[in-house]
Order: sequence, then C-alpha cells, then structure tokens
Amino acid sequence: MILPGTWLVLATLAVMLILFWLGWFWARAHGQFDDVEAAKHAMIENERSYRDDRF
Repeated sequence: MILPGTWLVLATLAVMLILFWLGWFWARAHGQFDDVEAAKHAMIENERSYRDDRF
C-alpha cells in the first residue's frame, strides 16, 4: 500500500529533477560550461605566473 502523500513527494521530486536537467541542457547548449572552464584555466595560469615571479 502506497500512502497518498507519497505521490506528492514523488511528483515534487520529478518536477525538481526535470527542472535541473532542463537547466543543465540549457547551460550546455549556450556554452555556460565553456566559460567556467576558461575562467578556471585563466586563474590557474595567473597562479603559475605569480609563483614564477616570486622566485
């Protein structure tokens, strides 16, 4: 026997998962992840040049 509140919880979880995946696909389609990677690599290069300047 499944309690009536279980369906509400499952439906809410399904909606949250659908919104998450839609947001993930939208971000991937619009290049949002590429921007994050570019910023990460720029930060790493900046740190390397800072360390090279100190020595």
